[in-house]
Amino acid sequence: MPADTENHERPLLILGGTGTVGSRIAEQLAASSVPALVASRSGIGENGVVFDWHDRDTWGNPYEKADKGKIRAVYLIAPPSADAASAMMEFVDFARELGTRRFVLQSASGIESGGPAMGKVHAYLRELGTRGEVEWAVLRPTWFQREDPISRGVIFDCCCC
Repeated sequence: MPADTENHERPLLILGGTGTVGSRIAEQLAASSVPALVASRSGIGENGVVFDWHDRDTWGNPYEKADKGKIRAVYLIAPPSADAASAMMEFVDFARELGTRRFVLQSASGIESGGPAMGKVHAYLRELGTRGEVEWAVLRPTWFQREDPISRGVIFDCCCC
């Protein structure tokens, strides 16, 4: 099987996958027949997997559920904590060790690369990308509109292409 085809059969991992944005991304991927794992503390649903930012013992769960332990890309949604950036950067390294090379960070329009919170993760992904170690994108929305086809298309392309 060609490597490109094999990569497209690997699932995407959506962290915070049962939240407002994550659940919509999961719905869009399912409607497009794109395999995805929906990570949350509860792990509910057919494609659900238990993942808790504050319990590193759960970080391997998505890789155990994925076929051959391979995940194509990770959509990063921050945990609700003051030190979210440290945990997120540590998880990026964890995922890279297991072969994931694409990361899409959901940040915010007011947070610059190198700034506080997601700005630190943004700068870290940029650094890794500059060294050719990852493919990355940072989405910095002001807001998401439920039926906005442009936002849906941008998110889908960042995760899948």
